[in-house]
Amino acid sequence: MQIIEAVIHGIKKEKHKADVTEQPNDKTLPIDELLKKLCEDVLKIYAKTTNNYGTLSADDVYYFPHAMEKYYEKKSTAVVFTKEVTHLIAIEMKKSSASNGGYVLFLRYDNQGRDWLLVVMLKLTSRTGINENTLELNDSISFDLEHLHEAARIDIEKWRTNEQPYLSFIKRSSRTDDVTQYFRNALACTDYTDSKSHTTQALDAIKAYCLSQEFTPEQTRQVRRAAYDHFDNKWNANESVNLITLSAIINNGEPQSFLDFVKEKQYTINEQFSPHKKTFSRYKRIQGEFGTVKISFEANDLLTGAVNYDAKKKILTIKDISQKLANDIKDATGDTSSDGSS
Repeated sequence: MQIIEAVIHGIKKEKHKADVTEQPNDKTLPIDELLKKLCEDVLKIYAKTTNNYGTLSADDVYYFPHAMEKYYEKKSTAVVFTKEVTHLIAIEMKKSSASNGGYVLFLRYDNQGRDWLLVVMLKLTSRTGINENTLELNDSISFDLEHLHEAARIDIEKWRTNEQPYLSFIKRSSRTDDVTQYFRNALACTDYTDSKSHTTQALDAIKAYCLSQEFTPEQTRQVRRAAYDHFDNKWNANESVNLITLSAIINNGEPQSFLDFVKEKQYTINEQFSPHKKTFSRYKRIQGEFGTVKISFEANDLLTGAVNYDAKKKILTIKDISQKLANDIKDATGDTSSDGSS
């Protein structure tokens, strides 16, 4: 990670009080080891906490996207831009009685050739420290990085080309009293609700997870079937898939394992999303029998061409069968012709 520029501003507000005071900073932070350590710690926690993806609202009532545009085009400096955004946050904070103040960190950085902007509200916490000389205990004030509730990150290149989703953010789950809503309002965060994208990402993550866990083919089939049944049940009930619940279904022995994998590999899946039937149906297992013949294959095999069905002739063709199966068929039919191998 390479820090391009960083600015921090303060906002004073007590919980359940309306008074809000801004503490603007007139300069960017020096890019030193202290800042690098803070940013690395924040990004590490953010990666574990992110649970929603989306875009910036196109509604003109939101100023943040316009401020971003001016900043990117260098029509305003980092200090001017971040002051404007801090003011937006302060206005929304004033509307939220239960919110309290903190310090807004703006971090623009480059990671693996990609340009990012992170906006995060940091709170202070008191911890017990020690005087290294006298060995006396004392109070130490520091940022509470373990509890990030207000943060958003933008992939600037994707934002410029409108490749969705380019925004990720933290959103408290299923809370009607979500006091962090003011932060997302200020930054015009809008949920990304493309069910096909989320479902595709989920299926890709499941496939990669099974490989990473070195599941046997049968274990993988069981996971795929469980995922399909869960998606199908939710689709029929017109309900959302919950990523936490899905994680427990995929690996009930380690219910957090799949969720951790999704975050670690940065799959863009909302914590809750609507399942896309045509997409998850590729995990359906097709089974049947006629006479003494029994068949069973994944619906995805039809998409890849491993199995082909001629609807007019009602002929099912299976391609690339194993050599063992080919040999068994030859033995059963008494075929003694050479298979061409030496």
